[in-house]
Parts: sequence; C-alpha cells; structure tokens
Amino acid sequence: MSARAPLGFGVGLRPRHYREFLESAPAVDWVEAISENFMGVGGRPLAVLEKVRRDRPVVLHGVSLGIGSAEPLDPRYLKDWQALIARIEPAIVSDHLCWGRAHGRYSHDLLPAAFTEEAVRHVVDRVTQVQDFLGRRIALENVSSYLTFVQSELTEWEFLAQVAQRSGCEVLLDVNNIFVSSRNHGFDPDAYLSGVPVEKVVQIHLAGHQRRPELIIDTHDGPVSDEVWALYARALGRFGAVSTLIEWDDGVPELQTLLAEAEKARAIRAPFASSAVEMPRVARGPSAPSTSLGMTGLQQTIFSAICDPTPVSAEAEALIAEHPPLSAKARIEVYAEMYWLRMRDVLRDSFPTVRAGVGDENFDALVADFLRVHPSTHPSLDRLGQPFPAFLETARPDWADVAALEWARAESFIAPDGEEITFAQLQEVPPELWGELTLRAHPSVRVLVLESDPQPVLRAQRDGLPLPALVKTPTALVVWRKGFVVFHAAIAGGEAEALQSLVAGAELPVLLSPFEELDDGGVAAFEALQSWFSEGMVSSLSRLGSDASRDERAD
Repeated sequence: MSARAPLGFGVGLRPRHYREFLESAPAVDWVEAISENFMGVGGRPLAVLEKVRRDRPVVLHGVSLGIGSAEPLDPRYLKDWQALIARIEPAIVSDHLCWGRAHGRYSHDLLPAAFTEEAVRHVVDRVTQVQDFLGRRIALENVSSYLTFVQSELTEWEFLAQVAQRSGCEVLLDVNNIFVSSRNHGFDPDAYLSGVPVEKVVQIHLAGHQRRPELIIDTHDGPVSDEVWALYARALGRFGAVSTLIEWDDGVPELQTLLAEAEKARAIRAPFASSAVEMPRVARGPSAPSTSLGMTGLQQTIFSAICDPTPVSAEAEALIAEHPPLSAKARIEVYAEMYWLRMRDVLRDSFPTVRAGVGDENFDALVADFLRVHPSTHPSLDRLGQPFPAFLETARPDWADVAALEWARAESFIAPDGEEITFAQLQEVPPELWGELTLRAHPSVRVLVLESDPQPVLRAQRDGLPLPALVKTPTALVVWRKGFVVFHAAIAGGEAEALQSLVAGAELPVLLSPFEELDDGGVAAFEALQSWFSEGMVSSLSRLGSDASRDERAD
C-alpha cells in the first residue's frame, strides 16, 4: 500500500452544491476541487472552497498541466497553482498523465500519449521539475482514450508504472477510465490492474460513461456502471482500502445522489483489508512498428487534426493504430467533435444573452469564426471568451456591447478578493493631506464605455421576456462585486473617467479632476466618492511616498 493514510470517500465540489457546503456539513469524508476553477480567482468560488477546507480534507485535481506535452511547462500556470496549493494545503495534488497543448494553444482535453521510451523520459523529467517547484509529490491519473498510436512501444500500464517509479510521483487510478479504454482498444482491464505498482496508488476515481455503437465515451454524466463497480472491487483486491472519489461533472444531480454513490463505494470496500493482494500478470502483445516522427512532431500533427477547422490529414491518420470498427480518421474525429462542443458550450454559457439574441445557429457560426482567430491560449477554459466582445465589434457589432457587459460581469464574479476601504477611513485622513492620497479600485471593478445601452436586453433575458432592440445611445457602466453578488450601474461620463483612473490607481486629485468642469462639481465629486466607498469599490488607500504606495507603484 501507499504510505499515505486513506482519506475515505469523496465527491467533487461543483457550483450546484456550493450552497449546501456553505450552509451545512454534508456527510462526505473529503472533497475534490478542480484546480483551474480556483486559480487566480476570488469571490464566492474561493470562499466556498476555503469553508470546505476548514471542515474536511480537500484534494486539488488539475486538468491543464499537460505533463506529457512536448511544449515547455506554462510558468504562469505553475505560479498560480503553487499559490492555490499554499492557500488550501490540500491532502493530495493531482493531474493527468496526458498532453493537451501544442502550437502555444490549449485543446482543453486529456489527449493520450504515445507510449514510448522517449515519452517516459520526457514525462519523468517534467514531473521532477514540477515536484521540485511545488516542493511536494503529485499524483498522475490515467486517462480514457479513443485512439492509440502506431509509435507506442509500451502498454499504457507499463508507461504509467515506469513514469511513477522513475519520477517518484504517485498514481491516481481511474477505474472507469481503465474500463472505457479497455473496451475501446481491446485489452484486458485486469492486466492493467496487475501492471500498476501497488505502493503508488493513493486514490481511485469512479464515474459514469456512455456507450456508442462503436465506442464508449467517458462522460461523467451518470451513475457508475455495474461493470465498473465489479472492476473497482477487483482493484480493491489488489490495492487495498484506497481513497475513492465519485466523479459527476455533467448533468450534475442533487448532492444526495452523489453521496449515495459514495456510500455504495464504501459498502463495496468494506470487506477489503488495507493490505494488497497480488494479481496474475498478463503478458502483452508485440509492439507496433515505430515511426520516424518524434514526440513534438506527433503532438503538433494530432493537435492540428483535432483543433483546426480543416480535414484530417493523411499524415495524422498514419500516426493512429487501426482498431476496427472505427478507422484512424474516425477516432481523430471523435476528439475533434469533443473539442468543438467543449469550446462552443463554454462560450454559450459565457454569453447567454448574445446567444438568445442571434439564435443558436448564428451563434455557433460566430464561435467557429472566433476560434479561427482566437484559439485558447490560457490554461483555464473559463478565460476563452475574453476576446469575444472585441471580436463581435467586427463580426456582429450590434451585439458587441451586450457581450462586453456579460463578460465584465463574469470577470467581476471571479475577480480576486480585496479589502473594502470605507468612507470613514478616508475621513480619518486630515483634509490637507488628501492631495497626497492614492486610491485603487477593488479587483472586481470594471468600467465600460459603450455605444449602446445593453441593460434592457440583459434584464429581458433574465426575466424570460422577448429581447428588445438595442438603441444607439452612448452609455458608460461600472461593474463591481460586493460580497458574492455582482452589480452594474450606469454612470455619467465624468464619473466613468474618474473610475477608470481609480482602476489604474490614481492620486485623489486626478480622480476628482473630471468633475471640475461641472457646475456642481464639488457636490458631484463628493457624492461619487461616497458611493464608491459604500459600494465597496475602493480597495486601497495610501499616502504618496508611503511604503504601501511605493509597493503598489512597484507592482
């Protein structure tokens, strides 16, 4: 067994269940959080995670590390990941034994590796880099797959075992993924179990899948199947009482449904002691012939076949092992379809009002055009929509302002937290020193200067009413978060200019200068200041030349 003490039985932390975790103490031993959902963010998501962490152990599970990618590790990802780990102090930190990045872009999929000695050496070196950077071990999870590579020299379980043994990392064993891949590629799942080092396995994942006529797809959108439960029992016979998670990511049900699945796993595990039982090893077949294309070239070719809106090339097809009934091309197209649906769905979720206004067919056409010029270059899929409002200024200018407000609200919701300075704190400073004060906005504040007013359209969408036509009326809006709630409001032009200076971190005289030309400028400036402070829009107040002010300017 692993040296780690088992955590028991856990479920994934999903937004649908945030309220229950905030207001009660669900009967679950531990919780898994997707790392990327909490990296560099604040507000309600982070508050929920920190509350959960106070009550029980948390495991951080990532999806964008790309430990098997030929491209260099993303330094911004590692920095944000390290900060989250330091803040949450998770019991286990994990990601996937896969790749998903090429040409400087992210596929946001768990793409299977070619199981070669070159890839083993590469992954071992990268795991060493990551573990040295984090100062702790990580666990790597086996992924489900729908294609294999002609280039592979090892079985998947040999590849996983060599990476774990040579790098010192641990193994997160996804039993559902083993079952899915075994049916898709025709190997014995028990051979897989027998090839994984017992002492390396620190956690098991269980999830649901969907069956297609020629393939099984790992969907995480339903209960665990009987076949996977049976394989789980055999895994426990080999690995002992390993911590177990129920994954359910799409069509997420009531929390009680997840907890019932976890209790089923608990009942199945009850008869198994913590000591492991050896299983007979099953010999693998001969290796497929290798190709001359190295790991970098292979990944770039397959990435383009999956993520570019062009037909699958003959070069890409030649890299994929034939396994009837699906052709090599059809197997690549499975990933291409999932890539498109993933990107489309995240943009549909980010811009629901724009989608309602233009209709699904037109919106999907816009997404296709958008992805051609703005592929994902950020490890978090939730950031995909950042350039979308600017893209619409040319593609659909009539909806660009609506998109701008939708995106500003989305950004404000997850913006990092900041202190809220009160008006009373400002008044504590002698008036003769106000000219030396520097104010900075709360990280959630956004200022929009638009050609039309999108507010009536968003209100109609919220209330389920027909969307009105946008009227070309120059409008300035401020978007901010107070507590966990995002607000937006129209502001006059002078205040918009002042708030833009506040976001930049300006001296108080600069902030107030846009009001000077108004007839009642003094009153307007005082009322604006009071409003900013009362709404929690001011996060920093410092005197010019003070240590805090110097630190802020250095940042």
